[in-house]
Amino acid sequence: MTVKAFWTLSALFYGLMVFGQNQDSLLQHKKVSIAWTKKSFEGEIIYEIQVLNPNQNIISDEQFYYELPNRGKSFVVMLVKNGSYKMTTGDWVTLYDGAQGKIFTYKKINPTDSIRHDTANYTDPKEPKDKLLSILPLSQTKSVMDHICRSIETKNMWGSKRYYFNDQLLKINPELFKNHFFDDLYPYLKLSKALPLEVETNSTLGKSRMTAIQITEKKIDDIEFRMPKFKTIIKTNH
Repeated sequence: MTVKAFWTLSALFYGLMVFGQNQDSLLQHKKVSIAWTKKSFEGEIIYEIQVLNPNQNIISDEQFYYELPNRGKSFVVMLVKNGSYKMTTGDWVTLYDGAQGKIFTYKKINPTDSIRHDTANYTDPKEPKDKLLSILPLSQTKSVMDHICRSIETKNMWGSKRYYFNDQLLKINPELFKNHFFDDLYPYLKLSKALPLEVETNSTLGKSRMTAIQITEKKIDDIEFRMPKFKTIIKTNH
């Protein structure tokens, strides 16, 4: 396998962009800030995900992005309410039901599909995806959506994540997610008490950046967090 092919496969596996939202429509969204409230954030966040060239000394950006759909760019729509969230990327959904304490992953049911997808997967969020080696506040700051953000870095055996957040935006009571150790969500929220505006990931599978491009504070109907009925639901091991 060539170096280019290796990094391309890594990016495809890691970046989620193969299920990307319609790019033109989402790029038209206007960046919106929200007023801080004492309650946990409820509403919708649109994140842009950009797969990054892991090593420009090995492969140029032109070569790396040439074969990637949308040049490695995709979008995630996240709904948040109380202790639950729902992330939609194209036809795929990740749903954390705080009441059930499970993370479900499934393909959206479309009545026009010729083949019905009757299988969903779930993960136990109490089980960390990887052992957390360290989590530390950093002195580095960054402007995201015209807000100055502080940063927190987590490390595990596969790499690191750097979260940029502003505790006046996307405020979250961490105890709503006290059983969510998957992807280090609860340890992160204990320090930040806010969802991130940007996340930079650097791991053995590749590099990516996830940045909030639109935030809308609004009431979300409980039906959005209702799990569709599937014939089979399979537990996924990390």
